[in-house]
Amino acid sequence: MLTQADQAEILAALRSITQDRSLVNRPRPAPGGLRWSDVPQAVAGAVGEVGVEMAIVQMLSDDERYTFHLKTVEDRPAELIVRRRLDQRVYDATATVGRFADDHQRAEALLRAFDRMMRAFGRKRGFNDQEP
Repeated sequence: MLTQADQAEILAALRSITQDRSLVNRPRPAPGGLRWSDVPQAVAGAVGEVGVEMAIVQMLSDDERYTFHLKTVEDRPAELIVRRRLDQRVYDATATVGRFADDHQRAEALLRAFDRMMRAFGRKRGFNDQEP
């Protein structure tokens, strides 16, 4: 823990190196309400919601897509694929649940929970994505 004197010293040092400069990318809510960089955190929140109840087994990603391999609490496989869009909608997502991708109700619950989480994170102040 820093003492108040330590905090004041650090703050003064940081202010001294930023004098005469302005912030380029201030933390702020996402324009349009969604941020691509929030995808992993939104999935982590969504899988724990009542009616979804899954765990992330693996996450694969590149600049244009996230693929999440999931397991339900009943040990059934699930998958969430989130593809980047270059417009205000930010993403398209598809989900499958069950060995034969037959639990459509649970897949829809996952997609709804993910969208709610994406919008909640988008309302929070953060560093907004730069255009790809």
